[in-house]
Amino acid sequence: MGKSDAEVVALFNEQVNMTAEELEAWLDDPQSREAGTGVGIESGRRIVEILRKNPEKKPDRYDEVRPHQHFFFPVPSIRRSSVD
Repeated sequence: MGKSDAEVVALFNEQVNMTAEELEAWLDDPQSREAGTGVGIESGRRIVEILRKNPEKKPDRYDEVRPHQHFFFPVPSIRRSSVD
């Protein structure tokens, strides 16, 4: 059984700890190509779009939830490194 909409949103909000601008800058950095595959880069770009629509990451402000699940799991989390 899949995750509920609320679970998908909660996990997205927990795992994506960058702003749209931070994630976009990272995706534009050549080092990001070394860290992932083309699919990961595409997912990152989609996450930027989602964050631009809802920068405060308010659970009730996402206009689509189910599509997140197809690329968000099991793609490694998009997290700012703790060594920045």
